[in-house]
Amino acid sequence: MSSKSNIQKIIQFNLAFLLLFISVQTHAMSLYFEKPESEIHVGDTVILHAYLDTENVEINGIEGTVKVSGPVAIQNLSVAGSVFSLWPNKPSLTGQEIDFVGGSPSGVFGKKNKVFSIVFRATEIGKINFSLKIADAFLNDGKGTRLAVVGVNETFDVVAAGKEVKNELGDLILNDKTLPNSFKIELGQDANIADGKYFISFYATDDGSGINRYEVRENNLSAVRSGNIYVLEDQSLRGIVEVKAIDNAGNFRIETLELKEKKDNLILLIGALVIIILAALYFKFKKK
Repeated sequence: MSSKSNIQKIIQFNLAFLLLFISVQTHAMSLYFEKPESEIHVGDTVILHAYLDTENVEINGIEGTVKVSGPVAIQNLSVAGSVFSLWPNKPSLTGQEIDFVGGSPSGVFGKKNKVFSIVFRATEIGKINFSLKIADAFLNDGKGTRLAVVGVNETFDVVAAGKEVKNELGDLILNDKTLPNSFKIELGQDANIADGKYFISFYATDDGSGINRYEVRENNLSAVRSGNIYVLEDQSLRGIVEVKAIDNAGNFRIETLELKEKKDNLILLIGALVIIILAALYFKFKKK
């Protein structure tokens, strides 16, 4: 075989490998926005849903930034109905950019996975644009492998005000009669949180209008508004604590945690560990 033909084969192989490499690297999942069903008029309040197509792979997390431009006022960012239940950074607006970091312990797969929703009001005639600035997904492979997410650049026309002002958020709240989903209350203690005091943590989801706030009642104390972490007033771990999750329509669900039971379990666990340690020491010295 001539050296010329060998060189040609090597070049063909390298070209084929390069094309394969490029096809693998450019294969990415996509974030897209569902277009409104009707025209957007000045003064309308519209809900825009962001969806993820995982392109036949399974992921357990996503992070990214969406740029917003045009005659638009962002009124709310909601994760109601999202496939992601863990939000280290819930969608938040800074200037004209929406940042988000979400995760799912069970994995996400499919062509139409709801990520979050943008509630906005059209302020004047013009063009509103939503585009993905940057985003990465994390494969559900036990390694957190990153995979690029491409985004559809969506532009919507805003026309003159109609006879009636559309308010999709108001309609959603009006028709939401469903309670928030059940959730767990966890008891915790961490030297880096509240000077090592006992606290409870919780996270509720709502598939309708979204969670609006939490109220916590500890024993006979008055209920107080709280975030996802509440430091216990009574550090002796006695009685019951109630957490009320309230959605934007006023529907609510109450979950309770019996602190005494948790305390007793903790004491039993410590006692069992002490017995195991003592037994191990006993047999060690008995052999000697």
